[in-house]
Amino acid sequence: MPPQTSRIGKQRYLEIAEGLFTERGYKSVSIRDIAQACGVTNAALYYHFENKEALFTEVLENHAGRLSDHMRQAAAGEMDTQEQVIAMLTEYATLAAHCRSPLFTLRHKSAGIDKEQARQQHANLVRGILMPIEATLNQAVESGELRPLPEGYSAASLLLGMLHGMFQHRRMCCHEGVAPEDVRIIVDIFWNGMEEK
Repeated sequence: MPPQTSRIGKQRYLEIAEGLFTERGYKSVSIRDIAQACGVTNAALYYHFENKEALFTEVLENHAGRLSDHMRQAAAGEMDTQEQVIAMLTEYATLAAHCRSPLFTLRHKSAGIDKEQARQQHANLVRGILMPIEATLNQAVESGELRPLPEGYSAASLLLGMLHGMFQHRRMCCHEGVAPEDVRIIVDIFWNGMEEK
């Protein structure tokens, strides 16, 4: 079917591009491939994105934004701060913890992008994911539940590092994923170590 010039919307372009990049990797997907999958011309994509690298960057940001939104929604409602963190990390584990998750597949299939650009993209991706966790942990510090960390340390990064350590352990022991009770134990260990005495 020849490409059409009808507009399907930037968000749909990002979704289709994410699927192609996740499946085949950055280097193996061209603007033409994405345009054909969207049923539009190359020019329609270039109207929204300067080049393939800019499109890939937006795909990563869009994916991280969706993940962050899901985490915030999971923590909405009547629960204490620790339960909010458990809910966010459980959602994160559900959506992103396995090796076939678009979050990790996109990052690992970014061959062909300048190394410094890839590093910056990854840093932006991680910051976007950490924001809801960091905001909740900051509330716990402000309310006196947790003690503050020294300048330059991120409580959310430490907590996520603990979770990823568990992911690695589970994979090495031939288990898939992290169970909700694992998340609860990790947050409990973190909370007790950070608790204001």
